[in-house]
Amino acid sequence: MRQLHSRDTKNWVGTKNFFKQKTQKYKDSILVAEEKGKITGFIEGGFYAPKPHSMVEIYSLFATKSYRNKGVEESLLKKFILAHKRKGFKTIWATDFSYLATEFYEKLGFKKTVSWEIPFPLKLKKYSKKLMRLTL
Repeated sequence: MRQLHSRDTKNWVGTKNFFKQKTQKYKDSILVAEEKGKITGFIEGGFYAPKPHSMVEIYSLFATKSYRNKGVEESLLKKFILAHKRKGFKTIWATDFSYLATEFYEKLGFKKTVSWEIPFPLKLKKYSKKLMRLTL
């Protein structure tokens, strides 16, 4: 696990500008997992609240298809938590849309603070959104 670098964008088709902007703004809050020089997953977060920042929100947690459910996401999240705890953050927020994600976050100490139903576009179905909080 390491911080994301702008050179990493070569490995992600169509994301070069996205990650370039993110690495400049939130370089301490984007970590990548890699194997043999290929990125296998990433976690991205950002700060909100007045300075000094006391809260960070997880925006994305992703593992490539062949690396899902193999510990990549958990390793990234643990490293993210530790890095922000060391920097003096007090709270980490995450939003999830799946019961699987809820269990995953709870396993690492997050608590559900609120949940609500959201209609899916075209009113085909509804899904539940949950706000998860970890106090450091």
